[in-house]
Amino acid sequence: MIEQDGTATALAVVDECVGQRVSAMRRVRYMYQGAVFSEHGILELSFGRRTSLWMDSGHDGEKLRVCRGRWIDPFAEPLSAENREFVRTSGKWTAFDIDAEDDLGQLIGRSLDRVEPMWMFMGKLVGVRLTFGPSTVVVLSEADELHVTWAC
Repeated sequence: MIEQDGTATALAVVDECVGQRVSAMRRVRYMYQGAVFSEHGILELSFGRRTSLWMDSGHDGEKLRVCRGRWIDPFAEPLSAENREFVRTSGKWTAFDIDAEDDLGQLIGRSLDRVEPMWMFMGKLVGVRLTFGPSTVVVLSEADELHVTWAC
């Protein structure tokens, strides 16, 4: 994983995917005691077999964080006894595949046509508007959460 949270670099990572078709998508949601605890969380996009990126709220809670590669679960099996107890009592982030039956999954197979940055004062990249033909996805970091909205 290569993390990019510098404004120009983060935008360049997403721009590299323009013209490529989405082959898979995942959302990472917080799970606690078997239930989804939050509707916010990482958005991961894969383009073909070689290119993946994921986006999340940055460490400052405002800046958009963009990472090359697939999201890696820090609490994947095998777990130590201490980590197993932590997951049992606190929950953990879990990746879910998005399929074509989900509204957002309608983008699978479509080409990323355009990336428009969303800026905050002082030149801070806080989000992107992604265009896939007639569909638009807005990815916005706000108050330590990643908000993803779309119109397909």
